[in-house]
Order: sequence, then C-alpha cells, then structure tokens
Amino acid sequence: EPGHPTLSYAGTESEIAKIKQRVIRAAQHFAKYRGTTFQDGRTENEDRTFGKRKSAMADIGTEAEQRKQFITETEHRIAELEQQVEKGRDIDERIQRIKERRTVGRTSALDRGDTRRVGTERPAYRGTEDAAQRISDLEREIKQREQSREYSSIKERLEAGRQSIAEREREAAKRKRHDRGMSR
Repeated sequence: EPGHPTLSYAGTESEIAKIKQRVIRAAQHFAKYRGTTFQDGRTENEDRTFGKRKSAMADIGTEAEQRKQFITETEHRIAELEQQVEKGRDIDERIQRIKERRTVGRTSALDRGDTRRVGTERPAYRGTEDAAQRISDLEREIKQREQSREYSSIKERLEAGRQSIAEREREAAKRKRHDRGMSR
C-alpha cells in the first residue's frame, strides 16, 4: 500500500531468537543476584526464612512440651514430699503425746494409751531412754531440714522453668506479631 512501509519478516525470526536469549540471560542474572522470585512475588530467600522460622517455632513447641512434662513430674514429686512432711508431722505429734504422758507418769491400764507402743518405745533405763529419744529427735529434725531444703530447691527450679517458658512464649508472640506486621 502506498504511504505505508512494507514489513519484512525475513530477518525478524533471528532477531526474535536473539531477544529471547537476552531476556533469558537477564532473568538468570536477576535470579542469581536477587533470589528466585515465585509467581506470588515471594523470593526464594523469603521462603527459606519462613521455613527457618517455622522450624524454630516447632523446636520451641517441642521444648515447651518437654518442659511441661518436667514441670508435671516436679509438681508430682513436690506433692509426694509434702505428703512425707505431713506424715513426719503426724509422727512428731504422736511422739509428743507419748512424751507428755511419760512426763505426767505412767498411763493407767484404763487409759490404754500404751497399747500402740512397740518394744523400742518402752523405757529400759531412764538415761538410755533419754539419749535414744534425743538421737531420734535429732535424726527427725535433720530429715525435716533436708526435705525442706529439697522442697525449696525443687520449688525454685519449677518457678525458673515456668518463667523460662513464659519468656519464650512472650518472645514467640512478639515474633508472630512482628512477622504479621512485616507481611502486610
């Protein structure tokens, strides 16, 4: 047609092939320096970072579960120790009642207070009985102090464990809020 230049398709195919090659090379260089970009706009680095965060959160969750088990076991042990302490107090009360009866004098046959006595509780000699009673009292006091220290130590470790878990949960919540803020 007059006034319009004629289009020649003879050399354009080789030009198109060259352009395609240049685009492919440019895309490869871009991907190499910037990370591979997915269709939804995420880069490979972002995907890796997300995977690392997800893995770290899973690790924290696993550790929290393990600590919960440890805390449960510790609480169970504390309950057992409290029961032992209570039994010790009951025994102390019984011994105190026996001591009171002995200081007042021998119980009468009608009282039947001595029926629960075992052979070691019956007085042999006054000096031996006092020494044995003193040794028994001291051993009981030592046990009570050891139990009290152990109970305090376990209680402190339990509290430290709870604080550690709470701190990690706060950090995880901060990261979660931060991650949400970054994705917007």
